[in-house]
Amino acid sequence: MGKEKPIHWRLITTHPIENFKQVLQIIKWYTWRWSIEQMFRTIKLKGINIQSALVESEHALKNLTALSFISAVRIMQLVQARDGKNDLIIKQVFAPTEEKILKKLNPKLEGATEKLKNPHKK
Repeated sequence: MGKEKPIHWRLITTHPIENFKQVLQIIKWYTWRWSIEQMFRTIKLKGINIQSALVESEHALKNLTALSFISAVRIMQLVQARDGKNDLIIKQVFAPTEEKILKKLNPKLEGATEKLKNPHKK
């Protein structure tokens, strides 16, 4: 890759900013918002695709939505763990039975080369 110009970010806000501490607070709020956007992206388009669900009752839709949020949180936790952005351990996301299944599946699903193998400790 060649040298590329750095991106110049500007966050526009209606909140008053009079000091650096307030700037940091706005940035923190923005990162929270980004996480929320990623959650909805996971539920809608890139993961669960809840919008294409065919349900017949309000009760079923509420249940599906609740399960979708639970699944999306797990997916986001796993993506962050994969990228080294948290120190999540398997027991925090999966039940003991699920952990056993994953440990049995991993060798079958890993690639043959070092590059395709799970780089994280077991």
